Amino acid sequence: MRQLVVVPVAGGAREPFFMMRSHAIIGSAEECDLQLGEPGIGYRHAYLQVLWGHIACVDLCSESGTLWDEERRPCDWLMPGRKVRIGAHTLELVDDAGEDDDGFATDCNPLDPDPAEFGPLQHVELEVLNATKEKVIPVTRPITRVGRHTDCELRLRDKSVSAVHCGFVLTKRKFWIVDLLGKGGTLLNGAPLKDRGEPLEGDELGIGGFRLRVRFGGGK
Repeated sequence: MRQLVVVPVAGGAREPFFMMRSHAIIGSAEECDLQLGEPGIGYRHAYLQVLWGHIACVDLCSESGTLWDEERRPCDWLMPGRKVRIGAHTLELVDDAGEDDDGFATDCNPLDPDPAEFGPLQHVELEVLNATKEKVIPVTRPITRVGRHTDCELRLRDKSVSAVHCGFVLTKRKFWIVDLLGKGGTLLNGAPLKDRGEPLEGDELGIGGFRLRVRFGGGK
């Protein structure tokens, strides 16, 4: 569990927020872990993901953006002493249980493909089962935003898919899919995810109208 604090930009009470799992969704939706209801906050605005013992804050293609030092960034690390602004609030990390603090590359963007700072990642491919011709999509980023929006690292162009539908998390040994409140949910072997899932070889993902089979190591 990580403790953060939510602070109104205009001044006011500091409200604690506790991350009870490895990720947390921030937005205006009631289903969000941290609900911010003021104007300018997206339904699913940003999400926090614990990765390598630290917290990445990922913008979910929001209209008003996620700001670091008043600069829009798609992703950055939430470390002690660094604030991220979302709408009329800033979010600060109170404590950090991160591992390997001395060698952690805070300038590395986990949305980038094959980041050398973290070494080789698990080899994952997604076979599109309902494509008109054979299509295989490699997953090469520590964090991948999946959705219809043009800024998504994996763009699925169909109205059945939300602007940002779900996320992939990839490490040296693990691959997860995280539901980000996409319409119709995110399915793993036909069952809706309530949190996140860790697919196995041959498992099937359902994202809107897309059916994707998970392959590891490049094999069928």
